[in-house]
Amino acid sequence: MPFYERKTLRLPGMNYAAVNSYFVTLVCHEHRRRFGQVIDGCMHLNALGEIAYACLSTRDNLMTGVDTSVRMVMPDHVHILISLFSEELPPLGTIVGRYKTWIEREARRLDASKEGPTNACGNAITTTM
Repeated sequence: MPFYERKTLRLPGMNYAAVNSYFVTLVCHEHRRRFGQVIDGCMHLNALGEIAYACLSTRDNLMTGVDTSVRMVMPDHVHILISLFSEELPPLGTIVGRYKTWIEREARRLDASKEGPTNACGNAITTTM
């Protein structure tokens, strides 16, 4: 069986811990519509979608010194403009990892009655500035 190597989407030589703004897209595993649905052109969040949005709405949920006020939760992905205001913060990957872990934990809590593993957001992360 061939070993699958995922192509990195990070820019070579880019310092992702620098004070800057980064556009991040997190895609749900297998593009499953975990966060709600679009009806008549409007996004209607379900319980997990509300949680995903609420975490980004309260910046202290992620970390002090991080702004996520520009965000959009879609049925199978989340767009976030993450602005870092201090060199003392962990790098972007750590901050994104905290958000994904938080959402995954909440997805497992919501799916506690279902059998099998839950994977709310896969590791499909696109990072650009």
